[in-house]
Amino acid sequence: MSRENRKQSDSNYYHIMLRGINRQNIFEDDEDRKRFIDIVFHFANETDTKICAWCLMSNHVHLLIYSQEIPEMFIKRIGCAYVPYFNKKYERVGHLFQDRYKSEAVNDDRYLLGVVRYIHQNPQKAGICNMANYEWSSFKDYLNGGRTQTGEVLELIGGQAGFISFMNQHDSTKYLECDSVIMEKEAVAIAKEILPEGLFDLGRYERKTRNEFIRLLKEQGLRASQICRITGLGKTIVYSALKND
Repeated sequence: MSRENRKQSDSNYYHIMLRGINRQNIFEDDEDRKRFIDIVFHFANETDTKICAWCLMSNHVHLLIYSQEIPEMFIKRIGCAYVPYFNKKYERVGHLFQDRYKSEAVNDDRYLLGVVRYIHQNPQKAGICNMANYEWSSFKDYLNGGRTQTGEVLELIGGQAGFISFMNQHDSTKYLECDSVIMEKEAVAIAKEILPEGLFDLGRYERKTRNEFIRLLKEQGLRASQICRITGLGKTIVYSALKND
């Protein structure tokens, strides 16, 4: 079956989502996040692309960009730079991002502002923290300045005061949803069904049994970082078990 062609945006704005293959984390620490966002802005400068909003979650990324061309090459360059870095660091091979990136054309100002709000509300809706306290989004750039191109959005929304007010409003509109995300409460509930009593006691099991539990959790969609937090196991142990699967 042939792939559907990307739609050109009338306004040149695009909402893009990249997500990890098989619900996998694409970031494991702040070094990874910094490397990724540096790559994004580097290639934005090279391709005359404006980054107008962004948010990095554990296994997916949202970007709002302005580009006069459909951003296929821009996204390809990001992947070609980031994936080899990630694979080398974590001793893995193969694809990191799932399928093609998801995207939607943003064709009017109302939808544009809604996308900006949706992107910034991601960590809050995921139960991580208030969006104003999240370090890995463009929210603080809208208040303090930064690399993000905030001018047009702030002009549309009435400056920083209007931005804060609008960001805190509820919006039930469905944008690009990442249906592969398992929230922390759901992850714990899944773990309780799989693991023996005492979630933090996997370390006392012999290696083969422990690794079987780790792989079972991964098969149910839990991320490696979630497995570490829930079981108390170190990152090296969890990644070793998954790598040898």
